[in-house]
Amino acid sequence: EIIDLKLINEAALEFDLPKINAFDNEIKELGEIKYDFNDFNIACYGFKIKDDIKSKIKAHFISYENSDKNNGFSLLQLNPELSYKMAANIILDAYDSGADFMVVNQAKDFYMFDTCSKKLMQSSGREFKDFYVLSYFEFLSLIQGIKNPSLQNHDLKVSLI
Repeated sequence: EIIDLKLINEAALEFDLPKINAFDNEIKELGEIKYDFNDFNIACYGFKIKDDIKSKIKAHFISYENSDKNNGFSLLQLNPELSYKMAANIILDAYDSGADFMVVNQAKDFYMFDTCSKKLMQSSGREFKDFYVLSYFEFLSLIQGIKNPSLQNHDLKVSLI
């Protein structure tokens, strides 16, 4: 709304996202299912998992109130503390709703939830080190039994497979 009213210089909001390897290995379609995520509760942020994938695995996809709310990335340069609070509210909502991990479809979301996780924990005063964030491509790879090297680079360490 602030941007629409021209109350702020849009250039102040620009942010060069660092390269995130979690989005390098795009998988176009799902191959053989080697890991069905049975008994896992999965939260998705900003998108919905396709029905054909849901039907092939046994995971439970949870809904949570903040799944489509703005995570603050667009405000990161203008007001980092507000951005961290916004992102922390989202990830903690998924965590408190029973999710074992979160899947994101955009690099900016991964950056906010994983790369900035320490700042989110500081901002919220809560720990969620046993929670982690996967890119959609990492998730599809894991379903097929492929452990992407990008998992090693996460700030929230993935201890799934």
